[in-house]
Amino acid sequence: MSIDQLSNSKIKCFMRCPRKYEYEYIRNLSPRAVATPLEFGRIFHSAMEDILLKRDWRESVNRQFDRWGRAQGDSIDQVKFDKLYGTIIGMLTNYETEVVPHDDFEVVSTEEVITAKINAPFGLPVFVGTVDAIVKRNGQLYVMEHKSAADLRVDHLMLDPQVTRYAWALREMGMDIKGTIYNIVRKVAPTARSKPPYTYREIIFRGDDVLDECGLELYEIAQNMSATKSYPRNPTRDCTWDCAYRHLCEAELGGGDASSLIENNYQTREERYSL
Repeated sequence: MSIDQLSNSKIKCFMRCPRKYEYEYIRNLSPRAVATPLEFGRIFHSAMEDILLKRDWRESVNRQFDRWGRAQGDSIDQVKFDKLYGTIIGMLTNYETEVVPHDDFEVVSTEEVITAKINAPFGLPVFVGTVDAIVKRNGQLYVMEHKSAADLRVDHLMLDPQVTRYAWALREMGMDIKGTIYNIVRKVAPTARSKPPYTYREIIFRGDDVLDECGLELYEIAQNMSATKSYPRNPTRDCTWDCAYRHLCEAELGGGDASSLIENNYQTREERYSL
């Protein structure tokens, strides 16, 4: 199947499990119920953009939590929901009062859209994405990526391919990006019982040789994904918690009719974004 667009999420999904990729990107199925971590992360990123742009993030968080709560209806776990609300208010209040006053950069843009052509001979697919922010520090441009995390483990950041792909794409778009600033906020409300640190920043650099290699890698990935004729399952123990298509996968493995399961639990992307 010809690939017109690649994104970091698409590549990650395909490499994790081709069958999951088929459900999400070929059959365009999307879970009707958004997982709590995804919804929390979306609200967190929206609030972090508000903070960068000096907007009222509390009003935005309140509005989004109200919408989220109404969407859950009678199935809402009010105790858990209130705890999540308290957590995000606490972590963002601490970030605004303890971190923002010491910021040493200026905001150039937020939600910067990436579109970069991949030099492939079968239709010039493009790599697409959105970076949280581009900031200027000491006269040089940096990508800033916000992350919320249960703890501040950072040993995986150097190997994160998203950093390389975004830096490559921005270079192809003519931007001279010095590095990526990972802006990590711990998912905990500071209290007398909790212990700091609550935030952490790390700068990741990528040289031109690494970015050149990334361009070749994206070419190979696009070629392999375009040539794929089947989408085999890659089951692991992680399927029990990291895949929204697990029950559909199990139903189809059992040879039964999964149409009612799909109707009740999934929607097409077109339906999702028309809401």
